Amino acid sequence: MSPNYDYIIAGAGAAGLSLLWHLSESSLSDRKILLVDRSFGVRSDKSWCFWDHDHPFSDWSAKQWSRLRVVSNDIVYSESLRQLRYHCLQSSEFSSRVLSRAKQSRTIDLLESDIQEFGRVNSLPCVSTDDGTFTAPWIFQSVFPKPGSTRLPTPLSLLQHFRGWEVETDHNLFDPEEAVLMDLDTLQRGGLTFFYLLPFTPKRALVEYTLFSAQPLKKRDYDEEIQNYLKRTFDLDDDHYTILRCEEGIIPMNDETPADNPIPGILNIGLSGRSAKASTGYAFSRIQRHCKQIVESLETDRNPPPLSGSPLRFRLYDLLLLYLLKHDVPASRQIFHQLFSQNSLETVLRFMDEKTHPGEDLSILASVPPGPFLHAIFQLRHRLKSELF
Repeated sequence: MSPNYDYIIAGAGAAGLSLLWHLSESSLSDRKILLVDRSFGVRSDKSWCFWDHDHPFSDWSAKQWSRLRVVSNDIVYSESLRQLRYHCLQSSEFSSRVLSRAKQSRTIDLLESDIQEFGRVNSLPCVSTDDGTFTAPWIFQSVFPKPGSTRLPTPLSLLQHFRGWEVETDHNLFDPEEAVLMDLDTLQRGGLTFFYLLPFTPKRALVEYTLFSAQPLKKRDYDEEIQNYLKRTFDLDDDHYTILRCEEGIIPMNDETPADNPIPGILNIGLSGRSAKASTGYAFSRIQRHCKQIVESLETDRNPPPLSGSPLRFRLYDLLLLYLLKHDVPASRQIFHQLFSQNSLETVLRFMDEKTHPGEDLSILASVPPGPFLHAIFQLRHRLKSELF
C-alpha cells in the first residue's frame, strides 16, 4: 500500500461511499484512491430516504412508492405522486454494492484502520491512522465534525433522533403501495414527534419513531413507543410480529454557518460538511449533489467546493422553522398540519428539496398560520438582518 494517493476518502458512510462511486463513474476512475475507515463490515442499521424522478441509486432501493400518506389531527391525506418517487435505500445494500466494486478495482485501496488525526506533511494534507500516515492533494473526510476545530452548539440547535423496527407480521396488514411520510397523531414528547411507516410487503414494514428535540431518549423509550404505535394503529400485539432488525440515528439540525476548513486540502463532506438540511435533517440527496460538484471540479482542475449553501430565501425559512421547532412545538405541529392539508404532497417535497420557485413559496407560506412566523421574525430580527445584509 502506497503512502501517496491522488485522493483519500476518510469515512465509509453514505458520503464517503457516494463520493467513491461518483469518482469511479467519472473520467477520474483511473486515479489512485484510498478509502479508510475503522471497519468495512456491512451493517443494516440505517435506511436513507429520498425522493426523485431520476436518481443514480434508484435501482438499489429496497422499495419505492408512488403514493404517500400524512396523518394529522385524525385526518388522513393521501396522494399519488405524479413525477417523483419516494425511495428507501438500505445502508447494507448500498455499502455492499459500492465496496464490492471497489475491491475489484486496481486503483482503489481499502484500509481498515482507526483514524487519529488530519494534518500536513511536506505541504500535502495527510491522514494519520493506526497503520501509518498517508498523503494526497485532496482528502475528503466525514469522520470528524471539523478537523482542527470544535463544533459548538448554536442558539437554534436541535437533534433529529430516531429509532425504528423492521417488523414482519404473521398476517397481511400493510399496504405496500403507500408509505406514511408523517403520522403526527402521537404524543408530542419534548419536541415535534411523529412516526413514519415504510411498507415493503403486506407483512413487512419499517416503522420509525422520530423526534426533533434537544436530547435523545433512552432506547427503551423509543421501543415502548413503537410497540404502542403498532398496537394503537394496527391492533398488533407483540406476539404477532417479529422484529427483523433495528436502526437508530441522530442528525444535527441547527443554524451553524459552514466554516472554512483550517487545514487546506481537506474538505468536509456528509454531515461533517453540513449536508443535512437544517430544518428537516434530510441529507442523502444533498450528499449526491455535493459529490457531483466535487467530481466536476476535479475533472476541470478546479478546487472542489464545500457544499453550496441554500438560496437565501430557504436559509431564512429554515431559521424561522428551527426557532418554532425549538420554542413552540404546538405551533410547529399546526404548521405541518396546514402545510400538508393545503398543498399537494409533491409540492411540499419539492419545497423541502429547495426546488420550488418563489411564486410557489408564497403560496405555501400563505397556507400556514402567520402568527407564529411573525413572532419568530421578531425574535430573530437581528439574526435575519445579518443574513440579509
